[in-house]
Amino acid sequence: MLGILNFLMKYADDFNLLVSENSDVSVEDEMKQIISWSKFNKLSINLAKCKELVFWRPGLKSKFMPSLLPNVVRVTCCKLLGVFVNCNLNFCKQVDQVVKVCSQRYYLLQQMRKQGLDAGCLQVFLQSIVISKVLYALPAWGGYVSRENSSRIDKMLQKARRYGFTSTLQLTLF
Repeated sequence: MLGILNFLMKYADDFNLLVSENSDVSVEDEMKQIISWSKFNKLSINLAKCKELVFWRPGLKSKFMPSLLPNVVRVTCCKLLGVFVNCNLNFCKQVDQVVKVCSQRYYLLQQMRKQGLDAGCLQVFLQSIVISKVLYALPAWGGYVSRENSSRIDKMLQKARRYGFTSTLQLTLF
């Protein structure tokens, strides 16, 4: 019978290590192996930038916490490929960030309209700087969003119609 495998995902100069609670190989051993491989290949790992995020179910009475890795900070939320992920997968920080950035971009759109940009161009800019921000990786985090946070995003999108940036788009996502 094969044991549970750990996964290493590499992105350019970043990597993510996923280790199951029931893995045959510990996080410590995996990190030692990665550091050893890096040294052998003349690469350096900046442990000051390394973060550890331990996932658990909300409401779990006793949280199993693995031992701390040396020189690695344990966090409850981190940014992974542009998406804020927290330890219980509720994505509140992601919604906060999306609403904040999109609201700032509405201000930019208002300034562009004051400079004489026509409605068609405003709608193109709305698609490219607001709608794309909301849709980025939405299949990965959208299913975990609470009704309250879903409503916050919908209200933010409805402002586009109220501000006159669009009249034809269906703007409710959830």
